Amino acid sequence: MSSTTSTSCGVRWITRLVPCFLLAIVIYATYVVIARICVDYLLRERHETGLAAAFIVLYFIFFFLGITCYIRTIWVIKKDPSLVPLEPNSRGAQVLRSREHRRHKGLKSVFGRPYNDEESSIGYSPPDANPDSPGLERFYSKDVFVCESDGRPKWCHDCGQWKPDRASHSREIERCVRKMDHYCPWVGGMVAENSFKFFAQFTFYAWLFCAVVLSATAYTIAKQLEDGGVPDGHTFAILVLSGFLGFFSCAMSGTALRFISKNMTNVDLLKKQMSYQLAVRVPLGTPPTERFMTITYPLPRLASVQQQWQPPQPLASSQAQQPTAQTNGEAESQLPTETDENPSALRDRLAQRTFAILRTEPGENPWDLGYRRNWIEVMGSSPIGWFLPITRSPCTAHDNLESEYPYGPVLADLKARYGLDPKPWTDKEQGIELRDQTRR
Repeated sequence: MSSTTSTSCGVRWITRLVPCFLLAIVIYATYVVIARICVDYLLRERHETGLAAAFIVLYFIFFFLGITCYIRTIWVIKKDPSLVPLEPNSRGAQVLRSREHRRHKGLKSVFGRPYNDEESSIGYSPPDANPDSPGLERFYSKDVFVCESDGRPKWCHDCGQWKPDRASHSREIERCVRKMDHYCPWVGGMVAENSFKFFAQFTFYAWLFCAVVLSATAYTIAKQLEDGGVPDGHTFAILVLSGFLGFFSCAMSGTALRFISKNMTNVDLLKKQMSYQLAVRVPLGTPPTERFMTITYPLPRLASVQQQWQPPQPLASSQAQQPTAQTNGEAESQLPTETDENPSALRDRLAQRTFAILRTEPGENPWDLGYRRNWIEVMGSSPIGWFLPITRSPCTAHDNLESEYPYGPVLADLKARYGLDPKPWTDKEQGIELRDQTRR
């Protein structure tokens, strides 16, 4: 079983059968619309050559565009489904190895769900308290990331590793997925960051295709009734199917367009009233206040393996304006850290970054860039790419040095709300900070 398929045997079978069902419908619709309606009825019987030609041209235009987008969607879902890579020793990697071992041995559960003594014994995975936890540096090397109350990134208890911004754990495939939208048997799997653009294009062309079929069948039945004849049974069957699938694809296309315009997903919609906590980079050594806590990365390495890093605590109002042992800089100096002669300790000191932990208001979307930029993030800037499934969404590149995904005006408003400089961090300020640290 592939790691991108559902863990449910029933859902896996549905995922395999639905494309075959759609293929059968398209073949049947092609026979009815082209052969029985356009050729036999409109062209030969009614001699409406122009109308027949129009239906045939529109039918095949939207058919080929739709099938191309459909194949592209399935291909991306199968080959690159936006899964978060697993750390080698994480719980998720152990579970995956256990499933592969079970698959090779042919072991199955009664209900089609994975079951194995080794897998069930892996159990719950608490957040890693190790300051050198694998993957942690990928977060604090950015200027902004989503965090927990203690300032560390989101943790996936099922995968046993840090969860990137906007990633969600799917119970359907038991993996963390970037910008997960939904599991769709109609396209063979998980619609997420890499496939959402092509899925939106497919649903749009599927709607137009169904509209052409619906128009052709409705016109034919209306003329047959007008002439006092009996409507053709095949035509009526395709009328019903195209009406149902057209309504479904229109709703899906409209929903996809709405999500693109707001830079959100189905998962974001379900968490619409949720507040996000963001770790926002501030000048090195910024003390915590009564309004927000701060945390400095890299977290201090402790001399004793028995000791573990503890999260920062908020200051009381009487302590908020003066440095205390609660500030990250002084708290680190009191811990039994490695000696300054250690090259790794010097490296960490030069790479130190302080972050303020800020909370958004319920319902605020920090990734909403405005309609135009939201559209470009998903569909790209080329009009050709808007209509043809050629290039992937720009948001899949993850080449932004400031954050995993670009943040919108909410971030600047959030900084101003907490009394911080709303301007983004600059490379010049970073260089000054590093030079100051080197002189100390």
